[in-house]
Amino acid sequence: MNVGVKKRDGETSERALRRFINLVKKSGLWGEIRKLHYYENPSTIRNNINIKKKRELSQARLERNRKQ
Repeated sequence: MNVGVKKRDGETSERALRRFINLVKKSGLWGEIRKLHYYENPSTIRNNINIKKKRELSQARLERNRKQ
C-alpha cells in the first residue's frame, strides 16, 4: 500500500507531514504497523479474538433485553 503526499505551493513541511500522517492513519496502515511491531503468540491472538466475540455477544444480549 503506497501513501504519498506532495507538498503544495506555500505549504510548510510541518503541515505536509501532518497531512501524510493523517493519510496513513485513515488508510489503516498505522494500525497494521502497530500490530506487526511486536510478535504476538498465536494463543494470544486466539484469546483476543475470543474475548472480542464474547464482548460482542454480551452487547447484543444487552440490546435485545433493552428492546423487550
